[in-house]
Amino acid sequence: SADDLHGVLVSAEDYVFVSGYSLAHKNKVTALLAWLGGLPSGTAVVFDPGPLVDALHGVEMRAVLPLISLWSSNCEEALRFTQTRTPADALHRLASILREDALIVIRDGPAGCWIHHAGQTRLIPGFAVTAIDTNGAGDAHAGVLLAELARGSNVDRAALRANAAAAIAVTRRGPATAPGREEVDALVGADF
Repeated sequence: SADDLHGVLVSAEDYVFVSGYSLAHKNKVTALLAWLGGLPSGTAVVFDPGPLVDALHGVEMRAVLPLISLWSSNCEEALRFTQTRTPADALHRLASILREDALIVIRDGPAGCWIHHAGQTRLIPGFAVTAIDTNGAGDAHAGVLLAELARGSNVDRAALRANAAAAIAVTRRGPATAPGREEVDALVGADF
């Protein structure tokens, strides 16, 4: 509710994570959009459309697009949202509709994740594992990506560590399987 959001203290150094599910709740979205519009300048708005991506082309989505500092989705969601056929095309399309300084991250399973940032596009490699359950991999990826960025890591380091976290997460059953920092260190090497 608007009262709940009013009680959330946000600073310019914070990341605010918005899920596509948040835009799907008609009785809550008005309060959310008003709150997002009032965030301090510099607050990073992170958006993950999630599986409801096909329902996110209305007025609510148009209101959120200019606020997005970081887009994080899986490849299928990005392709469906942009109505394109390749990750490169999806990145290009997203770059054309988001803020110029937005970081765009498209998770591509074991291949890693595609990054578009500061006018450059690249693939950050993934890790070969035997997947047991992919439920929660995107959440693990987004959580570690944001934690690394908040620690001051550069985009490539943050994305590589997020890829490692997602790789570890898929080797476990259930959605709440994000690994700890030490586990990520062990996979990527503590120096990275």
